Amino acid sequence: MLKDNRYYQRTLVSVPAILHEKESNREISCMVRDISENGICFEVPVRERNVDSLSEGGSLHFQFIDTYQYGKEVETDVLSNDGRIRYMRLYDDVLRVGCYVTGDDFQKYAVRREVVRGYNRTATA
Repeated sequence: MLKDNRYYQRTLVSVPAILHEKESNREISCMVRDISENGICFEVPVRERNVDSLSEGGSLHFQFIDTYQYGKEVETDVLSNDGRIRYMRLYDDVLRVGCYVTGDDFQKYAVRREVVRGYNRTATA
């Protein structure tokens, strides 16, 4: 967990994702960096084409598949949600794009991943 003063805990996740800018229907390849119950952060290489089409306050659609282990079971979640860009910060050659996300499916996924993260930490300790 990252330390900060956020209301919801963030869970580090590293899976490939596709962003679709809603206004132009362009695809942008990226990685999911972290999630919380009401948000998600993507890492987009600045060399990725169409990255200049993203802007704070803009709407986007994202898709990704996350496969993880919970106990002896392997879980797979397929996420396809809309988000609103809250911030964009450049770190070296990576643009971090933080989005606000609504929807019960996304919140359930984020809570499940937080439980899995906690379970895996105590299981391997």
